[in-house]
Amino acid sequence: MKKSIKLICIVLTVLTIVSGCASSGKNFIYQNRNLIELHKTTIDEAVQYLGKPSSKVFKSTKEGDFEILTYAYAYATPSGASARVFFLEFKNGKLNGKIYNSGFKEDITEFNFENYKNIKIGVSNKADVIKFLGTPSGKAICPSTLADFSDKCKDATEIWAWFHTKTSEGYDTETIKSKTLKISFDSIGSVVNIDASKEEDN
Repeated sequence: MKKSIKLICIVLTVLTIVSGCASSGKNFIYQNRNLIELHKTTIDEAVQYLGKPSSKVFKSTKEGDFEILTYAYAYATPSGASARVFFLEFKNGKLNGKIYNSGFKEDITEFNFENYKNIKIGVSNKADVIKFLGTPSGKAICPSTLADFSDKCKDATEIWAWFHTKTSEGYDTETIKSKTLKISFDSIGSVVNIDASKEEDN
């Protein structure tokens, strides 16, 4: 299980064992998430748009210097729990990758999972992908250090992703369902790989 799904599952699991209303993390200005653009947004601009992140991680590699900002928030009541996470990866100061995953009704990252079957490796392009799947909730330029993308960068120049983690149904719920779709593109925008998976934590 990759980082974005795993973090949501951990947070929701913790909240389900707490009685009454509970929250974890700091709610950020998620409404501004679409202002965050690859190759353009700087770290200072991201903080201006979203607020202070929950954490920062620095990584220095042969491909460059990377900084990852994590925004995470979850809220639970006896009737259910929801979480949202936003990972931002900056390479040499500019946004290189982003992942957004939310189970809150107002910004849920839902998508039609089965539509990936209409995408053909070596045939479909970015326009085709948008047509069948809509706007992705994650993107990265290769190379990337984000766990959800790093292993897909070997044969790709850009990766798009769609994430969905089902909202839990109450404190006694021990099952969290999720689905993930990642599509990799080459330098001319043709699909070179499709990774589709559904998971269920018990």
